Amino acid sequence: KTPRPAWVRSSHLASAGSAQHRTKLRGTTMAAVQRKICDIVAEKARDGETWTSVEFFPPRTPEGVINLMNRMDVLKAADPIFADVTWGAGGSTSDLTIELCKRAWNEHGLLPNMHLTCTNMPREKVDAALAEANDCGIRNIVALRGDPPRGAETWTATDNGFSCALDLVRHIREVYNDTFCISVAGYPEGHPDKITLVDPEEVPSLSPAEARRCRTCTEEDGSVSTWVCRDSAFAEELKYLKAKVDAGADLIITQMFFDPEIYGDFVTACRGAGINVPVIPGLMCLSAYAGFKKMCGFCKTSVPSDMHSRAECIKDDPDAFKAFGVSYGASMCRRLLELGAPGLHFYTLNQDRCTMLILQELGWSGKPELSAPGAAGQRSGVRAPTAAGANEEYRVADITLSDFGRLEIELAEQEMPGLMACRKEFGAEQPLAAARVSGSLHMTVQTAVLIETLEALGARVRWCSCNIFSTQDHAAAAI
Repeated sequence: KTPRPAWVRSSHLASAGSAQHRTKLRGTTMAAVQRKICDIVAEKARDGETWTSVEFFPPRTPEGVINLMNRMDVLKAADPIFADVTWGAGGSTSDLTIELCKRAWNEHGLLPNMHLTCTNMPREKVDAALAEANDCGIRNIVALRGDPPRGAETWTATDNGFSCALDLVRHIREVYNDTFCISVAGYPEGHPDKITLVDPEEVPSLSPAEARRCRTCTEEDGSVSTWVCRDSAFAEELKYLKAKVDAGADLIITQMFFDPEIYGDFVTACRGAGINVPVIPGLMCLSAYAGFKKMCGFCKTSVPSDMHSRAECIKDDPDAFKAFGVSYGASMCRRLLELGAPGLHFYTLNQDRCTMLILQELGWSGKPELSAPGAAGQRSGVRAPTAAGANEEYRVADITLSDFGRLEIELAEQEMPGLMACRKEFGAEQPLAAARVSGSLHMTVQTAVLIETLEALGARVRWCSCNIFSTQDHAAAAI
């Protein structure tokens, strides 16, 4: 029998300390009331309750921070038992990450789960981050290797740094013993670094497990390619995951996936390998076709054939795709709960609508009070010219989408090597320094890369989308 979701229970408020308790102690040390997520998850399991959690990333602008605070205020209505806050490569957002963890708890009652990565992080930076987290009462850490730095194709360890998440877990336990609950990443389809191209002649000989988790892509020339983490590599991945757990990891949060059965296979494989900590499914909220395609490519995520067909049919209808994202996400959640998932972890991309609508479709009692265009302090679609110059003039549909747009632009940069090469080769010369460029072209993330390339070469740029139907609002907001 599938347990009734925890978000319909009033007792859920006690999971991380009651609202009254939090209010009473607000302004004192965070450590006075924070709990370890692993203890909360264990309690929920004993009581037969499932639960939700969410993830945010540090915004790049002050406006983005204001937007995120509003999103947190909306999402807290779902009573998530914790909120991940990601970490920029090399600690580029370290101060903001810790500040957001503080504000999530003190202002919104969201229990923070702070990411910490190895990318460009020498040991002294890691120790400083852990010390500050400990001092301000944070008791939950997500220990990760991290992605390669922006512009790098491969990941390399930093001098006097950690070479992998396993080293980071060991270090945390050695220095802080059991002070922190430590979560680590799990990859139901294999780590992207281990997903390789399959020779067309070998595709028929894939094992049943490989066939389930393989990714099939149609290339620009019409050819079909197949990518998969082979069974031997997957077995090595499980050994490494077990080593992280044996070193002290308390929880596993998975990479995104779109086939619930792959999660079921992964949990079964984990148990067979002697990995017995909770495995929490990570769910990517889908709100735009372009973002869906890019994230699948970046993470090498497989897409079930039925999902692919439905997405392709509505790829040019933004509203239909958003509705599809909610319905498909809800169906995934139902199946994951049937498979025994302890809870549902949503990668929100700093948005609230998709997550809240999915929970409503799952039977969350009450209509979610979603953020809406024009809400004070949340969205500002028009700014008039200021004394600072015309570069601060804009008219966009939803400025709060700018951080999401920036993520998509960074992905698009990897797909446009010609423009990026121009920036690298000619940026220092500023060949367009005397140019004023006006343009009217489809306002997509690819156009955004073009605009920023013109600016990188010295041009002053003004832009207008050629029509609203081809405009990606998040790209326009980022620009």
